[in-house]
Amino acid sequence: MLTKLIYLTLALLPLLANGHPVLSKRALSETETSVLQLALYLERLEFTLYTQGFNNYTEEQYRAAGFEPEFRANVGKIAEVCCLVDG
Repeated sequence: MLTKLIYLTLALLPLLANGHPVLSKRALSETETSVLQLALYLERLEFTLYTQGFNNYTEEQYRAAGFEPEFRANVGKIAEVCCLVDG
C-alpha cells in the first residue's frame, strides 16, 4: 500500500512542480449561475424560517400547535447553526 502511495506521489509530482493549477478556471454558464443563485436563495429562506420560527413563537405556542416540548429548542439550535453559516 505504501509503495503505491509513493508511486502515485511521484507520478503527480510534475503536476505540482509546474506551478499551474491542475484545473483551469472558466466562467460559469448561465445555467450554473442560476443553480447557484437558487441554492443561495434556498439557504436564505431556510435561515429566515428557522430564526423567525424560533424568535417569533414561544414554547407555549409550539405546544399549543401540537409539537413536542423539545421541538422549539431544536429549532433554536438549527437557527444558531444557520446564523454561523450565513453570517
